[in-house]
Amino acid sequence: MLRRRGSPGMGVHVGAALGALWFCLTGALEVQVPEDPVVALVGTDATLCCS
Repeated sequence: MLRRRGSPGMGVHVGAALGALWFCLTGALEVQVPEDPVVALVGTDATLCCS
């Protein structure tokens, strides 16, 4: 009988570790949120004043 290397749940653990690493890397980025709310207009051209 042939046996696979590692346990069947090994891929789940590797995926969880990669997901945690991705979360840490993207969480380290600075996110800037505008003070004024931005509304998406569907089917309409809009001009947003940005500084």
